[in-house]
Amino acid sequence: ISVRDTSLTVGDSRFEGNRASSGGYYYYGYYPYYGSERGGAGIQTVDSTVDLYDLVLVDNTGPTGGAVQLSNTTGTVQRVWACGNDADEGGALWADGPVEVSASAFRGNVATGAGGALALATGTATHVTLVDNQAGDGAAFFGSGTLADSVIVDHGGVAGSGGLSVDGNLWWDNPQPLLGPLPPSELQADPYLVHQAVCGPFMAIPTWGTSGIDAGAAGASTPGVQPVGEAGASAGATTPAHLAPRATPPTVAPASRDE
Repeated sequence: ISVRDTSLTVGDSRFEGNRASSGGYYYYGYYPYYGSERGGAGIQTVDSTVDLYDLVLVDNTGPTGGAVQLSNTTGTVQRVWACGNDADEGGALWADGPVEVSASAFRGNVATGAGGALALATGTATHVTLVDNQAGDGAAFFGSGTLADSVIVDHGGVAGSGGLSVDGNLWWDNPQPLLGPLPPSELQADPYLVHQAVCGPFMAIPTWGTSGIDAGAAGASTPGVQPVGEAGASAGATTPAHLAPRATPPTVAPASRDE
């Protein structure tokens, strides 16, 4: 999907195995100069507004934003599972405008340059789970945007880079979370990630719009952190809202086409 100067809504969809050097899965409208614009393999927007929700993004490859590139675009990205995407920058998603990413999970995405999972110049990522992403700089997140109330696990190198702001996140098994020391707002503890089949094992699915890190859990030794097993939390404990799994992911037949 490649659009310009419009409003785009995409939901309940799956983008898998697409490849692009420009544009995306198909063209919405006709702009012959798109070929010179480096876009995501699933969705590319320019000078637009977006509402993207309930998406599965798997094994897509694009130069800037492996699955999604949002250029001079505003809007929201919610409830996205992104796994195994790769790009030069922004392995799963790249945005240079004030885009809000929330309630999403990113695992195993790769950028040869910056932003293994996310490259956000000015946007925000809230209630997201970032696991085992890789990049030359900012394995999980790169940019001057904001990362808040999220879980960041198992990244080599510097997990977050590019001048980002952080607030109320949970970090685990990242040798170097940030270029400098973690500020007091941040926690380091095992999040006890739960299995999620869409993106492989050990994915914590963030709650849709509430914070388990800020609220904490009654009686927990670490605020907001409780072990979660296959049957939910241990007897007598509550599952942190931040780790509560969605009942089912979007189930849409995959559609793949090289561009």
